[in-house]
Amino acid sequence: MGRLMQLQQHTKYKEVDDTDFILRLHFKKANELPQKADCINLSIQYIALYQAMEKRLGQLISEKTLYLDVFNKEPWVDRSEFLKNDVRQMRTCLADAEKCRVIRDDHLYPATQEMIKKIEVADSVTLFAYFAVRCLGDACDAQALNEHNQRIFDGNPLTGEFYRSIFHQVDPLDNFVSQFAFSTEQEHKFYTAIDEFYQLHIDLFKQMEAERVLPEKSTSQSSYYKNSCRYALFALTAVAGLAAVATTAYCSMTYSSK
Repeated sequence: MGRLMQLQQHTKYKEVDDTDFILRLHFKKANELPQKADCINLSIQYIALYQAMEKRLGQLISEKTLYLDVFNKEPWVDRSEFLKNDVRQMRTCLADAEKCRVIRDDHLYPATQEMIKKIEVADSVTLFAYFAVRCLGDACDAQALNEHNQRIFDGNPLTGEFYRSIFHQVDPLDNFVSQFAFSTEQEHKFYTAIDEFYQLHIDLFKQMEAERVLPEKSTSQSSYYKNSCRYALFALTAVAGLAAVATTAYCSMTYSSK
């Protein structure tokens, strides 16, 4: 069994899939459908992770580390750019009421921030493990995840570069990741990093679930904003009206006194 296939047997791999956020995103949560904002908000986290991994890869690849080389080639290179293109397209599909549920591009959840801190100081074996987790998660369900995204954005067909670019890449990736003979120490470091990264993903999905903006909440926020605007407009109109009346009265009094 290859290294990637072993990762699928990891107990935390199933825990990731069983979080409420991911179950809903995969249309596996009864009577609860995912929102467009869920896709975009998660993609924002993944963009930040891939950017951090790509930057660290650029710093370590010069060390002639062969087992990192695959992630510096197609289809695994520049994953963050594919995802940024997808997010730009997703944003054009949002209705006004949906836009307030999308986080800022620089809003990173605590778990994402923690992952980035670890990526920034990761050695080659640890970074290899982080790439393995992320790329395995993307590749294993690439077609299904692409279909889920298309379904969520129904009526607005997406290009879906991020997932389409890695269709049928599980076996090639597994073959590459599995071919290197690590020392006992490296193997231990690899699986320790795997466990750590899985747990941080679980933490991330729980944090995202806790902070989801529900449609009824965003609608009430939008209504509050509109009502506030109407009230402000009414108040300004009333003030302007009173000012006009006062001006007219003053002019009348002035004219009468002449």
